[in-house]
This record gives sequence, structure tokens and C-alpha cells, in this order.
Amino acid sequence: MLIKEVKNLVKKIIIILICMLLLVSSIPISGISNNVSIDQEPNQNYRIRVKHLDDGRPPPLPGDIQPGFVFQTNEITQIISAPPIKALDSSEETIIEIIENIDEDLILGYLEDLVAFGPRVTGTTACHEAGDHIYDEFVSYGLEARYDDWSYGGYSGNNIEGTLHGIDENSEDIYIICAHYDTVSGSPGADDDGSGTAAVLAAAYVMSQYEFNHTIRFVAFDGEEEGLLGSHEYAKEASQNGDNIVAALNGDMIGYADNPTQASQVKIYENTASEWLTDFTETVSQKYSDYVLLVY
Repeated sequence: MLIKEVKNLVKKIIIILICMLLLVSSIPISGISNNVSIDQEPNQNYRIRVKHLDDGRPPPLPGDIQPGFVFQTNEITQIISAPPIKALDSSEETIIEIIENIDEDLILGYLEDLVAFGPRVTGTTACHEAGDHIYDEFVSYGLEARYDDWSYGGYSGNNIEGTLHGIDENSEDIYIICAHYDTVSGSPGADDDGSGTAAVLAAAYVMSQYEFNHTIRFVAFDGEEEGLLGSHEYAKEASQNGDNIVAALNGDMIGYADNPTQASQVKIYENTASEWLTDFTETVSQKYSDYVLLVY
């Protein structure tokens, strides 16, 4: 794997995440308002291409899942909705400023810190220490941080959550940027999923310096390799609490790139409820193509 391509790909993914949240959430900064808008029309081009795409890249599966494991989803209620896309209440210069705060050195620093813990298998000391590190990072950004302890199927671990509260007191909307920080045994997980966790940390660092109307949660899940356990318990808890989660952007193995061509491509896995988000992702990438440089 080429380190340069990996860093560039993670950088581009983070830019996509931030641009999407800027355009959906709206941010008033420095009293500037140019009312930049993006027209949101259903874009089927990407979906048609993926439907006929056979590139050998199925969605990542948990690497340490036990034989006979059954994924539990009946306890979680999913609301299918497509929220309206609002005009951006900030200047174009502000968006570009945020984008340019992201560079390869920032991403590499997060990735090296995670890899230094070695294999982060759920329940091990290394995994706990990595979780503490992520928690401390969230605190240092001024986010409201918490450990989300869970137990399921004989396993236990900690999801780490950092919350950037929205400034609109009338909004209960929540947006999530997430990844998993645990690994399979015998691997430091630079790609799976240090790359995604680095993206979460970098996005949290940059976005914590700005204000958004709606609440944004940055979440690092544990127990993914054993069967999506941490995220399952997190989703169940959120459903029971009635959290109004509008969108979740999950990055898993986003650093996978063997060559410069792969480093300019992104593949999004969706379901019916999130098709609007896929369309919006492509719209954002096209609008900021000079900075994102990704091909769908």
C-alpha cells in the first residue's frame, strides 16, 4: 500500500464529510452571509454505475466474527426520511478555509498514534488505551466527551463519543461521523480501521473550531470486528432515547488504495434510507471538485 495515496484518500474523505455537514447544517460565522446554495436533484448516475460495477469490493465484514453469529437488528427502529437540503448561510471563503485546514500531516499524526498501540482487539489493554486516547483528544477539542460502555454476546467494550452541540436551540437534529477503532488480532489496523478513526479525529479537530446549527457527534466504535457489537448497542440506545439522527457517515477502510487511480475513487454503500445522502455526497464532490478530486 502506498502511504502517500492513503493519506491523500483519507484527506479527500474528510473534506467530503465536512462539506456535507456545512451544506446540510448551515453555519453562521463572522457575521458573513452570502446565501450560497446547492441545488439538490436526484442523481442516479452514481447508483446506476455501482449497480453494474463488479470490482470485487464487497462491504467490509467483521474479521473476528464467530461462526454462526447472527446480526441482531429487530431492536432498532429506523426512520426513513430525506430531510430538505437548506441553503448554506456562510461564505464560500469560509468553506475553503475549513477545507485547507486539513492536510496529510494532520491525518498521518492521528494514524501513527493509533497504530502505536498495536493490535486493538476488543477487551484488551491496547484497545482500552486507544479508547482513552480518543477520549482525551475529544476533550482537548472542547467537545463534550463520554465513554459509552456496552456488553453484548459475552463481549464488553467502550464506544467513545464527542459531541459538538448545535447553536440552534430549536433543533433536535443530530449528525454523526463515525468509524471503529478496534482491530482484528495480529494487526495494528492502519487501514481497518485506523484510516476511518483518523478521519473522525481530524474532522472533530477542524469542525470544533466552528459553530453549527445542528448537533454533530463524533463516534469511535469498539467491538466491530466481533460482529458490529459496539455500534449495535449504540444504535439501540439512540433508538430508545428517541434521538433524531438525521444522517450517519461511517468510514470503514477508507484508506484502501494500492495506486493513485484507487486513491481518486470512493465507493459508498447505502440503503434505501440513505440514498439521499449518497446523492448529496456526489453533489458536494462535484461542487468542490478542485479540492476533493474524487471520482465516484
